[in-house]
Amino acid sequence: MFTYLLKLILKKVNMDTAESFKILNRFFVDMIRPNLLKIIIAIAVMIVSSACTAGMAYLIKPLLNNVVVPKSVDNLYYISFLIMGVTLVKTVTQYIYTVILSAVGLGVTSIARMNLFDKFVNQDMYFYTKNKPGELISMMMNDVNTMSNMSTEVPINIGRDMFTFIGLMGVMLFNNFYYSLIMVGSLFFIIYPISLTSKKLKNSFKNTQFGIGTLMSQLEQIFNGIRVVKSYNMENQESIKVKNIITSILKSQKKIERIKNILPAFMEFLGAFCMAIILMYGGYQIYKGVQDPGSLFSFVASVMFAYQPIKRMSEIFFKIQFGLISAKRYYGFLDEKPILKEKENAKYIEFKSPKIELKNISFGYNAEKNAIDDVSLTANSNQKIAFVGRSGGGKSTIFNLITRFYDVKNGEILIDGINICDLSFDCLKKNIAVVSQDVVLFDSTIYENILYGNMNSTMEQVINAAKLANIDEYIQGLPQKYNTPVGVRGMSLSGGQRQRVSIARAILKNSPILLLDEATSALDSESEKNIQGALNNLMKNKTTIIIAHRISTIINCDKIYVIDKGKIVESGTHDELLKLSGMYSYLYKLQFI
Repeated sequence: MFTYLLKLILKKVNMDTAESFKILNRFFVDMIRPNLLKIIIAIAVMIVSSACTAGMAYLIKPLLNNVVVPKSVDNLYYISFLIMGVTLVKTVTQYIYTVILSAVGLGVTSIARMNLFDKFVNQDMYFYTKNKPGELISMMMNDVNTMSNMSTEVPINIGRDMFTFIGLMGVMLFNNFYYSLIMVGSLFFIIYPISLTSKKLKNSFKNTQFGIGTLMSQLEQIFNGIRVVKSYNMENQESIKVKNIITSILKSQKKIERIKNILPAFMEFLGAFCMAIILMYGGYQIYKGVQDPGSLFSFVASVMFAYQPIKRMSEIFFKIQFGLISAKRYYGFLDEKPILKEKENAKYIEFKSPKIELKNISFGYNAEKNAIDDVSLTANSNQKIAFVGRSGGGKSTIFNLITRFYDVKNGEILIDGINICDLSFDCLKKNIAVVSQDVVLFDSTIYENILYGNMNSTMEQVINAAKLANIDEYIQGLPQKYNTPVGVRGMSLSGGQRQRVSIARAILKNSPILLLDEATSALDSESEKNIQGALNNLMKNKTTIIIAHRISTIINCDKIYVIDKGKIVESGTHDELLKLSGMYSYLYKLQFI
């Protein structure tokens, strides 16, 4: 009946039955089967607890017939102690299976979240261009909770509620077969309301989950950019946006609660209606002397005890439906393959100041327009080259391609003559260090943020990197020194201090290829001068590519490429480019004349 009803509901709510059972089967294999022994033990304990509930209902019959009606105390103590014993067993078994299944549910939630995080963190940058961080967090928190409920709610309904109902039905049948037929017949009236309400709940639940993801994304965006929000006096506008999202979520949640509570109200009426008929008929039979009071009231007690299991069993279909929607999203993320793929026999090479070549590369973040178009350039071993040009010209895109955050559409990128697509991801990450103008620090200590560059470094090496980055003196003046927390996104540090911590991290990594994207942009002139000296030492025996808007920082580069609208429009040394009187000369005059 359970399977038939589930199939009926899935059909009514336009969910593909085969696909849904495939997801349920996969959920069973991944999450339930590893905990199957615990669940079986819990169900066995539930059966004992269910038998106790049925026993409680049955004991009302001898209590009325042998004690209350004849006003006799001969069996009073025996029946009373029996009731206490049954209650004790029920209480203990209920505690045991609750603890077991709670542990199973928490374990499933933890495993699902770890699986998702491993998948998310190992995805490529294409994945993050189409998925907002807030929505991914919502998936890990809300959808996983909804999905994991199936690991506890289904066993509880099978083990506790179904067996409790079966036991109570046995008591009902033993007391009066005809009364039981009335109760069983009434159950078929709830099948259609369940399927009808499930259909109405589907879209509301999807809207709620989508709204929560949107809310998390909006909150993350606001809190990360709180300085901008306050600087531009946008608190009220952002508040309106968030309130609108919350109102939309509230509207969907209210609809869910309204629809969900229709069924319990209907069941309450149906149960009361059946109970009234049974009481009228049973009372008449007692009056005529055909029925004993104990049998009637034992039956009534069974019906009352059975109400909650029936109610919970009807609600389980909603939870399965919600769980299926979340499980579908969950497995959708788990099955999503990265666009960037590592070759089976990818090479791992430890380069030493390698030569970097870009040969006729083209790339676009969308199909309509290329950000880089037919770019060719070379950075020889030990060379220091630079990119300059207007913002949005494609300079940072080239960095994204060299690090293989994205793959080129056309052309190839070579490191010492080897196409980077033939190298392992670990090889690229090990051999390339990036210092960006968009500094990212983690909510940890200064020491741990610098150590991120090389987790095997000693404290002495961390301090030496900080000295080279001209940040050690500041750190030593702090009460907690290197154990000072930097706050979320390094908010307790100034922009220049965050930049220097980031440079120290790159110094510690000591990779043979350096990509410096406006690495000194947040520094004052004095600090920039000191850092520039440190960077010059760092760049020795390394291949370095620099993106710079300050021409003063790249005058001594071996070669400078001027990039505009995705193309190289000029190239040469500083002096050569000035003689051309082109874009480089124009940018130079803007800054120095």
